[in-house]
Amino acid sequence: MSIMPLEKTSEQRGQTQFEDKWRTANDVPKGPEEWTVFVPPGAKPATQRQFSLFWYSDFIRQAIRGKGYSRGLELGCGRGTASLYLSKYDKIKMTLVDISPSAIELARRNFSAAGEEGEFVCADAAALPFPDGGYDLVVMIGLLEHFADYQPILRECFRVLRPGGAVVTLNIPAKRSVQDLNRLWKTLLRLFTTVAPRPDYYRNADTPADYARAARESGFKEVAITFVNPFALFAPAPEWFDRLVARADNLVARLRLLWRPQPLVTGSRLAQAHFLVAEKPRS
Repeated sequence: MSIMPLEKTSEQRGQTQFEDKWRTANDVPKGPEEWTVFVPPGAKPATQRQFSLFWYSDFIRQAIRGKGYSRGLELGCGRGTASLYLSKYDKIKMTLVDISPSAIELARRNFSAAGEEGEFVCADAAALPFPDGGYDLVVMIGLLEHFADYQPILRECFRVLRPGGAVVTLNIPAKRSVQDLNRLWKTLLRLFTTVAPRPDYYRNADTPADYARAARESGFKEVAITFVNPFALFAPAPEWFDRLVARADNLVARLRLLWRPQPLVTGSRLAQAHFLVAEKPRS
């Protein structure tokens, strides 16, 4: 009697997709996945991913400015770009966590290339191997939306934070946004090229209010939501087009900086994502 293998859940399939993504970024220097998207001091973002991560990290740095944080933790670190900015510019000692061994290898490589040091741990974000209250800051970039139930991760964030510490998470759930333009781009690719766009990752469709409620139920207070990123990311894209879009994005960002401190902040309709910033009560 043969036993049929159990079908993978959407989250398990997503985990496999991410492992493949990070392995490709490590192994194929000129492949579709950039091994680094960190922008060195004095340089400008040259690709779409560099642009997004540069300004996402800038938002995080502005959100914690003046807090005196010295120890940070990034969950679902991928390349470790957000941690690298915090380490390089804010001198925060970062611990980077990902369930993917390839992601940990890639993050370590990024830190080494930038001359920075960090701690790298392959672990489940919902079952962290760290003691209570050991960190000032927990950062996540595009992690929670890949889970139907992300509250166990938020509870772990709350547990490992010291009183007065904060979680800053960028959430990119399934929603109508400027990123819908990429669907048209993928359709054109299928019609006129041999490029096969990769399957989309699983994303929940929770609203910012849902994420905020989950944070409060996990113990956090002072929960704030900010809608961000009215810049569509076109992928996959040939290098020349990627860099052309990045140049246009840089120009628009400079113009937006004339009347706002952060160029990614926008209204809910255009926004690809939102930041959730929440604090662990001091008592």
